[in-house]
Amino acid sequence: MFYPYKEESFYADIEEHMMTADSIVMLLINKVDKVWDEDKGEDVKLESPIVRWKQLLGNKDPEVAKTEDPIKGTGPPAISIL
Repeated sequence: MFYPYKEESFYADIEEHMMTADSIVMLLINKVDKVWDEDKGEDVKLESPIVRWKQLLGNKDPEVAKTEDPIKGTGPPAISIL
């Protein structure tokens, strides 16, 4: 994840933090491969949990993220910490 920044001056600080700070591990899995879609009247295949997590987080570009809703694709974010 941080490998592209390996030559940057701040990389040593990130590496130190990752090696010494507490961590939260998330296991992103699908319990089932398909779910029933009431609107379609059929089973639909679930996307990868990682794809769904990225959609929930939203765009990496703060300017784009201000105008996108990670769930619906449009609208302002619920809160701004910027």
